[in-house]
Amino acid sequence: MATVKTVVRDKDGLIVRTIETDERDPLLPRIKELESARDQAVEQYMLLDTERQKEITALKTKITSLQESNAKSERMVAGLLVELRKSAEALENLREAQRRRFTEAAAFQAKARERQVRIKRRKLVASGFDELAVEHALRYEANS
Repeated sequence: MATVKTVVRDKDGLIVRTIETDERDPLLPRIKELESARDQAVEQYMLLDTERQKEITALKTKITSLQESNAKSERMVAGLLVELRKSAEALENLREAQRRRFTEAAAFQAKARERQVRIKRRKLVASGFDELAVEHALRYEANS
């Protein structure tokens, strides 16, 4: 009488126990059929698991790449914002300097006009015109 050994494995494929059966046992063909189906299912599961792990790795790589790209874009935008702020400050400084220059130029022109009026007043008074005629001549010249 010959015996047939049947191996029982856990989910990782490790042997848990061995069952010895007489080869004339009527359930032996069914046991072999079930073992074969189980082995095929485990193999299928392992292939699917391998594929799933590859997909997960690819997705993790893509996520990391996108995060790095996003971080790079954020740094670039932050840099552009800093440059924009600097440009805005420089522009405001230029505008302020231009306003000061215009104010100074206007003040200088006003002083120059006052000086010219004083010189003309002195000339007219020195030429013998009375104060009323001098005022009239200066007003007439200012309005023309």
